[in-house]
Amino acid sequence: KYINSASYFIKGVKSAADFLMNLQHGGSYLAQSNSNLLLRMPVVIIGCGLTAIDSAVEAIHYYQVQVEKFLKLYQDNPLNLNNLSDEEKIIAEEFARDASLLQKAKSREEKLDIIQQLGGVTICYRKDIKESPAYKRNHEEIEHAKAIGIKFMLNLAPIEIKADEYDYVNQVEFLDQKNNIVTLNAKTVLVAIGTEDNEFL
Repeated sequence: KYINSASYFIKGVKSAADFLMNLQHGGSYLAQSNSNLLLRMPVVIIGCGLTAIDSAVEAIHYYQVQVEKFLKLYQDNPLNLNNLSDEEKIIAEEFARDASLLQKAKSREEKLDIIQQLGGVTICYRKDIKESPAYKRNHEEIEHAKAIGIKFMLNLAPIEIKADEYDYVNQVEFLDQKNNIVTLNAKTVLVAIGTEDNEFL
């Protein structure tokens, strides 16, 4: 049993390839960008090809840019919270809080530690790491990902993405090799399967 197509309509669930394309072409890194590429922590990435690795690395960097940009806009033009929905208020408070934490960091390492505290980025793969397309093609990319705090959870097959009361992703369920259910918290899920060497078949 694998994730059904309805899961793709849950907010916060994105194609990893689309995420990368939006970053490259949408100008989301630029301070003046109005790109609506919303990313929340923690992030779970399903699959372990180079697209998954690239998405994980970009997610860590992009999240910092995104929340700090949000905080600056918020400080320059204070939001009227009365005009926001309950869900928007939660996300605005989340971003402002996380940006404040990141701005207090005195080094890149401290920022990466804060990202970990916020739940970080986890790559989940249904086989052993040495069987993954990323390992076969460029295992150094995996070492770099680990060095910046990206977590790898192996031998897990995704079975269900669960949403909160706002229809926003909040958990992903996996099945391990002993048929036990493993549940991970997630506010963003990037799906990177079926894009390289039919890695999910």
